Amino acid sequence: MWLKDNQQPLKKKGNGHGVHISDWICEMTGQLMLSPEQITQQSQLPPEARLKATDTCKIIYPGKNYDAWWGLAQLMDQTKITVDIFEYLHPDKVGIWLFDCSSAHKGLAVDALNVNNMNVNPGGKQRVMQDTVIPLTNLPPKLGQRDTQGMPQTIVYPDTHPDPELRRKPKGIKVILQKHELVWDKLNLHCTGRVVRKCKSCQKSQQRKMLRGESLQQRPWGKKTHCLTKTFHKQRRSR
Repeated sequence: MWLKDNQQPLKKKGNGHGVHISDWICEMTGQLMLSPEQITQQSQLPPEARLKATDTCKIIYPGKNYDAWWGLAQLMDQTKITVDIFEYLHPDKVGIWLFDCSSAHKGLAVDALNVNNMNVNPGGKQRVMQDTVIPLTNLPPKLGQRDTQGMPQTIVYPDTHPDPELRRKPKGIKVILQKHELVWDKLNLHCTGRVVRKCKSCQKSQQRKMLRGESLQQRPWGKKTHCLTKTFHKQRRSR
């Protein structure tokens, strides 16, 4: 919605809690939901043949001692119900699903490869991730070394590992890099033995972000603003 210059889209914080509404809008028919007649037809079907829901709207009240904040898991559950409703309403159509750019919609599989979920050393509190393959772009081997390009790369120690303490435990960053052999050798050469650490480029990048944030806070913003919110995904504050 568009607001005038003297209008305030945000309500003052009170003793209430947030209300989060997530819904799906069809370009052709509007809100994706069954009509009263279709709901009656659904009620006459056997329980196992009925839809799990008759509309796609999901309302939660997130906050302490209330509902959990909206996240990817809830969005996936809602989308599964939405697809069933869409296929019931439009059996001869193909749906194209558009999501708004919300940080709550971002996510990876539980076992997705992500270095941020790995420790430097084996074991400890780190996520168990899926196996992968050493990329073909890995450095070519030196004379006498084996070629590791395209070789399987296990992220977790097997059940048959000689050390019982490491069985079924994640390997960690250091061991994974060592399996790449030539990559480890090159990193050791340039990093004087301290391979696994925060690099200077990352530190400089973080410093730039912090400085940029301080400059934004000091910037004198103008008073004329406009707010545009999407109808199918909104959050407001209750009094």
